[in-house]
Amino acid sequence: MKYVKKFWNHLYHPTPNEPIPFIIMQSNREIIIEHVDELLSFSDQMISLYCQSGTVEVHGKQLAILLMKKSELVISGHIMAIKFYPGERRKR
Repeated sequence: MKYVKKFWNHLYHPTPNEPIPFIIMQSNREIIIEHVDELLSFSDQMISLYCQSGTVEVHGKQLAILLMKKSELVISGHIMAIKFYPGERRKR
């Protein structure tokens, strides 16, 4: 729950001129993340992405990347958690 509060706080109080990760979740089966700068790590249980404002980690089962286009990423699978670390570049 701590990470959800950090994530929402960062969305509502972004620093000026800083693109924030825009996340659209469609049930717990598909998620669209925009403003992605780099794919840090990928497995069927965790996908880690870096954007200018921090690191986004998607945890779940049978995760797969359906689409990578410019700075947009579509992930499918059984999504169990989304963690956001503002200002951090985490590598696993």
